[in-house]
Amino acid sequence: MPYIAKKDRNQLMMCSLESFVAPESIARIIDQFVESLDMDELGFQKTVAAIEGRPGFNPRCMLKLYLYGSRKSIRSSRKLDEACKINLEIKWMLCGQEPDFRTISDFRKDNIKCMKKVFRAFNRRLVDLLKKGEISIDGSKFQANNSKDNNLTANKLDDRIQWLNQHTDEYLRQIAEIDEREDEELAGQFTREELEKKLKEATERLERYMGYQKYMEEEGLSQISLTDADARLMKNKNGFAVAYNVQTAVDTETHIIEDYLVTNQPTDHGLMGATLEYIKEQSSDEILNATADKGYIVDEDMIGCLENGIIPHVILPDGKDHYELEIEYEEAESDAAMAESKNPEDLKKCLHAGVIPEAYKEVIESIEVIEKRRLVKDGEEGTKKETPYGTVEEMKERAESGYFVRDPERNLVYCPAGEILRQKAVKKNGNIRYANKTACKNCKYRNQCYKGRGEWKEIDFNKDTLEKKNQYWPNQTEDADQTGSTYKGGDTEQKEATDKTESIVQKEITDKSEGAVVIEINGKGAGDGLTEITDKGVDDGLTEITDKGVDDGLTEITDKGVDDGLTEITDKIEGYDVAEINDKGEGAWKAEKIHKRESSLQEEIIEKSEGVEQTEIINKSGDTSQTGKNDHADAADKPNTNKSLEKKKKGHYEKVKVVRITLVPNRQIMDKRKCTSEHPFGTIKRAMNAGYYLLRGMQKVDGETALMCLGYNIQVAINLLGFEKLMQAMA
Repeated sequence: MPYIAKKDRNQLMMCSLESFVAPESIARIIDQFVESLDMDELGFQKTVAAIEGRPGFNPRCMLKLYLYGSRKSIRSSRKLDEACKINLEIKWMLCGQEPDFRTISDFRKDNIKCMKKVFRAFNRRLVDLLKKGEISIDGSKFQANNSKDNNLTANKLDDRIQWLNQHTDEYLRQIAEIDEREDEELAGQFTREELEKKLKEATERLERYMGYQKYMEEEGLSQISLTDADARLMKNKNGFAVAYNVQTAVDTETHIIEDYLVTNQPTDHGLMGATLEYIKEQSSDEILNATADKGYIVDEDMIGCLENGIIPHVILPDGKDHYELEIEYEEAESDAAMAESKNPEDLKKCLHAGVIPEAYKEVIESIEVIEKRRLVKDGEEGTKKETPYGTVEEMKERAESGYFVRDPERNLVYCPAGEILRQKAVKKNGNIRYANKTACKNCKYRNQCYKGRGEWKEIDFNKDTLEKKNQYWPNQTEDADQTGSTYKGGDTEQKEATDKTESIVQKEITDKSEGAVVIEINGKGAGDGLTEITDKGVDDGLTEITDKGVDDGLTEITDKGVDDGLTEITDKIEGYDVAEINDKGEGAWKAEKIHKRESSLQEEIIEKSEGVEQTEIINKSGDTSQTGKNDHADAADKPNTNKSLEKKKKGHYEKVKVVRITLVPNRQIMDKRKCTSEHPFGTIKRAMNAGYYLLRGMQKVDGETALMCLGYNIQVAINLLGFEKLMQAMA
């Protein structure tokens, strides 16, 4: 059998561009849609041809080119330039015009703000044609036009500055050696000119990096990106990448992307309400049902959604079947009309008044008004009275003696090994976590610092703590155990609780006397087990001790009887004092005025931490001038030798009314999330090859995202409606 006959290349053909485009080509949809747009209303430039000068290209042609390219994975201006010469569908859309890459690029640069308006204009054409379902929210990382090498974190800057300092010292040393040899050249060694050139380059880089460091400290930044200033280093499934976090709101029935939000926030926390804001504005009289994964569990964000007419069906944590949300109580006159209303203002009033709106009765199981005891701040707290340390050298010297020393002005921590730990995260309780992964991995004191219970050391500081002892550090002095973060200010006295082993996770001490003194100590260590000590009063003289951690420490108990009233209990774990209690009997307690029973003063000291203890003292008495003392309180009468911040009184406790809402999300709606949110991201990143950005800056990236999402929506709309019906909608 012969092959299929070929056509003669030199033969003339009588044809038109129309004949080269398929009847149901996506190019026809794009052409029809763009021709129906009001370019002036959308804000495009040069929509009216200039009277003078060289004629330009019609902006409609440029927009068609970009929409087609976003769907067909032709995104860069140079590739679009090439496609104008070889792609028949593009030739048909542009009527044979062939703009060069600079003209194509300039159009996108000048009109990037309009792209999101075009995306929303297309979605409005589909409102009456598609049956909508719920909204599924999810986020994904899209790589920015910025390499990881051009993203500098505070720790990376510290490491590079240290490296450059070492190299400049080495270059100076080699230059000095050459001077001593009197220009005698050695084989394989750099000449003086070469060393001076390297020294100059290293010095320039050092100055540049120190400038970056100063800027970051002044602006309070944890990282900067040199190419795309708005991009941030984020964690993804492949490790870390400099990226943007793109949030999409996808319809569960049609898989159409209803709206999107571009952020540089590394996580999805608190972004549900912001992502749904525009959708809610377009349907203000409707209640939106939205679902999202556990990364969106933020009480304030979920409350904001309920107040705005959005029901957040966020995936429940394991073992829970509801959420308990609390909002401020605001008295309001509620009637049946307000309860039945779907207006966001009425919904907010009902919720704050403790009334369940009719629209929420299926998801709000109960709502009640309760009273809670809450700390009310009286004024400014944590004001700085004097500089905690004189110089950086003083901080480093203190750190070398076995302490983690915090510099509150620069927001960093000096470790005993001489390295700098930078802020890693801010926890929900306000504590700042510091770490330096690179320094810990190469540290020669690695096992002496944290016993290898992880890849690097992480330490938490509250805003008032200035130093914390490294209990594993060798050669520490006795009086070093008494240091920490003791702060005094006005009538408030905060006792120091930092000199405890990292193995103690939770410690509760309750001193409640009026004839009986009950002392409970729970020390949960990494191998020392559980120590419980109960002293059931002075009169009966009964002491019960249970120590399940004999292997890891030593417990000494000396009971000298009820008559002399002296009981000493010392619990030592790994050679460090954990708790020491002196009970001198009922007579001695009264004689030394340890407990001021006349003033009915009680103290509760609660120390809870995640490896680092904090102390909170609540004086349950109106007379704070008579404070109970024991043998540990003697240090409070001594001059404060610690570097600290003057802390003013926090405030006072008041009873306030709050509304507690029990929210039970719909599990059927939550189940739809799995097969909804991931599909658009997968299609955009893989099928459309758009997992990375070509442009820089938040505004331009937002416009580029609009082109990606619009290209995806056009194809989904064709699949749902068919070519003919969609063509009619675009007219």
